[in-house]
Amino acid sequence: MRRLATPPWALILALTLVGVAVGALSFSFARSEPAYAFAGDSAGWALLELGAGYALIGAGVVSWARRPESRFGVLLALAGIGWLLTEWNNPGIGSALAFTIGLALYAVAPPLVAHAALAYPGGRLSSLPERVGLLFAYLGAVLVLGLLPALFFDPARAGCAECPENLLLVYGDTGAFDDLNRIGVDLGLVWSLVLIA
Repeated sequence: MRRLATPPWALILALTLVGVAVGALSFSFARSEPAYAFAGDSAGWALLELGAGYALIGAGVVSWARRPESRFGVLLALAGIGWLLTEWNNPGIGSALAFTIGLALYAVAPPLVAHAALAYPGGRLSSLPERVGLLFAYLGAVLVLGLLPALFFDPARAGCAECPENLLLVYGDTGAFDDLNRIGVDLGLVWSLVLIA
């Protein structure tokens, strides 16, 4: 008879608390500067955005508690946190660290959701094409849409007087920033189609 794994309750609680805190901060950021918010100036849309992130986090931590040997729940909860980070590159955020995190990780949710879906239910990927597709997904979302453009995004040069300092800035080049974003969006389309196929 196979012995069931004990859920890591301290880690589950920590992930839940981090998710709740990120959600509360994201909602606060969205409402403090709605002109730049993903949800716009609608409190209803901001609540829906928050609810979507919390739903992913909640489903993830419940799944992790039920099947602690599977990575599915952790991935889903992290996707919820990633979804909430879309508000962190808001110019009105007031924190250079949070703004920089938002610049680098605002697009991390889609590959995490794809990873969780492909890893369901056991938590592991079953084929090489899935692994390759997810590698491109993470590279496209985190590296090409997040980290690399952040290296070239100088808020002052881009005309964003309200933006906090970008802590990852190496050299301000709006052309490189725009080109990398365009390439990242194109890669997003490609990796999405690859993973669907």
